[in-house]
Amino acid sequence: MIVTRKNRSQTIPRHWTKRLCALGVALLAGHTVAANAASPMETRLGSGEKSIERYTEYGYTAASRLAQNCDASPRQIAEDWAAKEFGAKAATNVAEMLMLSAECVRKCVYIEAFAREHRGWKPSLNLMRDDIIRGEVLKQLYDGSKKSLPEVFAEKDEAVALAARTRSLYENSRRDITAERGERVYQESLSSLLYLENLAQVMDHHIKGMFSCYQWQETREAAPAAKAQRELLAWRAAWARHQTEIAKLAGGASIYRSQNRSQNPTDGSSTRGAMAELCEAALQTLAGKTTNHSSAQAMESPPPPHCNPEIK
Repeated sequence: MIVTRKNRSQTIPRHWTKRLCALGVALLAGHTVAANAASPMETRLGSGEKSIERYTEYGYTAASRLAQNCDASPRQIAEDWAAKEFGAKAATNVAEMLMLSAECVRKCVYIEAFAREHRGWKPSLNLMRDDIIRGEVLKQLYDGSKKSLPEVFAEKDEAVALAARTRSLYENSRRDITAERGERVYQESLSSLLYLENLAQVMDHHIKGMFSCYQWQETREAAPAAKAQRELLAWRAAWARHQTEIAKLAGGASIYRSQNRSQNPTDGSSTRGAMAELCEAALQTLAGKTTNHSSAQAMESPPPPHCNPEIK
């Protein structure tokens, strides 16, 4: 999926905007139509070749049809492809699922309030990159969007709701899909949707928890401290599920890792200040416990420059 910032969309010709929209609906479970795209949404539709091929083919189909007719309906393209892959009876639900998936991933991966003011590339500062989730950029993202926290939190809630909706649409077509294409085809895509829903939950609680923690650090108010602790405990449960249940899904993609941007992953610092250590350090501080040396380093994280100061 190609995501354009709203304040630049007027520079894109109308027919290309329509093409980008249709390419966007090729997204499913947080993956782009370009299999080798170096982005936070790099193709992750499953470790099995057929699972990857199915949705890569959809991206190619959409691009090809729009190249021939830029006025073609993105939804009709989605329905035609869904009927071919999952059967005619399931086509409407699968197409709707595809139409929702792009917005779901946008709201999961990006923070629009930050992106509106950000200049240059990386509108999310690569918070998610390839198969890693970082933490050392969270404070910078917070500083750039803290005037719009209700909007940020609503955005993450919407991502989770959209992920649940896509899964529900697909599950409602189980009988039709299994009758037309078999249980294996059904389970392959269900695994991707369960993956997407869990990942949306991880990012939802990660961002809301740490942003609330930073807010508490600045205001010393009880409400953000309570929200931070609640969200980070929910993050811990969602992240544990990602590493256990989600990792075992049949035909599922390899799981994400908590890692920072260290240029030398073998130096032992690749997880320092990354998502998991950052959130656990914040939980310790919020609980009133004395942070150990490692957690204190995670909260301070002096290099790189935009990192989290210790919560006092």
